[in-house]
Amino acid sequence: MDMRNFDILPEEKRHAVLNAAFTCFGKDGYKKTAMSEIAGLANISKASLFHYFGTKKNLYFYLFGFSCDKILAKSENGTEDFFECIEIGIRLKMEVTDKYPSMFDFLNSLAYENDTSVIAELQNTYAGAISEWTTALLANVDWSRFLSDIGKEEAHNLVMWISDGYAKTYAGKKSHKTMITELKSYLDLIKKATYKEEYL
Repeated sequence: MDMRNFDILPEEKRHAVLNAAFTCFGKDGYKKTAMSEIAGLANISKASLFHYFGTKKNLYFYLFGFSCDKILAKSENGTEDFFECIEIGIRLKMEVTDKYPSMFDFLNSLAYENDTSVIAELQNTYAGAISEWTTALLANVDWSRFLSDIGKEEAHNLVMWISDGYAKTYAGKKSHKTMITELKSYLDLIKKATYKEEYL
């Protein structure tokens, strides 16, 4: 995708377009969102939006790539505690979404997007970078803290499934701060149920 026409815009205008797109896609998903709706919210013409991105799909992919690049740029080493690492990951994402408030809703909307082919293509594009970021974050985890019958993959999948399920249920219905607070309480419950007593 050649986005040079968009990338050379003044930062304030780019910020307005990105936030408008994050907001609309985050609220209505890929299929239901119209380019005219995004253009109206960004206070630009629909023709300008198509000039910058060519298609709605290009814009959607640009948003995902932009989000990933910003988050992946905030690399940080984790601790020996798996759940502390998950909280670090959440904090890093929140630091990015503070500047683009609707990015949080956009990323959460991916969990319940009906157009699975688009989501699969998005994830495949950034699978390597996301995996590398996650591997670095979890590099120092002491997996022996888990109960003996809980494996590394099981522990990771359990947390990811619950996190994704929570996002799918409450995205757009609760504030960001409420979601983070409640998700942390669920992580604490999982920790108590899966960690050996001496590590609680």
